[in-house]
Amino acid sequence: MKSILSGILASFLFIVFKLLLFSLNQQPLVLTSFPAAPLIILTFAAITWAIVQYVRLHPFSMLDVFKEGVRTGLVIAVLSSFFLYAYYAWIDTDYLEIVRIAKMQEAEKVMDAAAYKNFKNVTDFFNTPKSRTIFTLSGITIFSFLSALSLSVIARFTIAKR
Repeated sequence: MKSILSGILASFLFIVFKLLLFSLNQQPLVLTSFPAAPLIILTFAAITWAIVQYVRLHPFSMLDVFKEGVRTGLVIAVLSSFFLYAYYAWIDTDYLEIVRIAKMQEAEKVMDAAAYKNFKNVTDFFNTPKSRTIFTLSGITIFSFLSALSLSVIARFTIAKR
């Protein structure tokens, strides 16, 4: 149960952070170089907290600890993905278009016509709410599996009850 609560809390913090940046009109400045960083940091922190809490209260089982971490990450992945779709589709509808235009202007300077056309198609595909949602869901899910696996191994050798 703590894994679900920590996943919900991390998702809520991400949503508040994203909306705060939007309300201050700082998203383009803060999240341009690595937009997934806040979500990745919150996901890792929530998985770590859930695993530590689980190991302190239960007999150690590598599989159970791994499942606890994955459960936390999946909650974050699903809630954050739903929020991001709504955010890009209805709240900050201009952001993805601004990103797309900036990338196209940079590419136009260095690419020939054929490469530019291909780049335009790829850029148009990746800068939609649906694509951002799918990639966030899959990326955070994979990150959660890897984090839960590595943290469960670390927990085995550091905080597990013997």
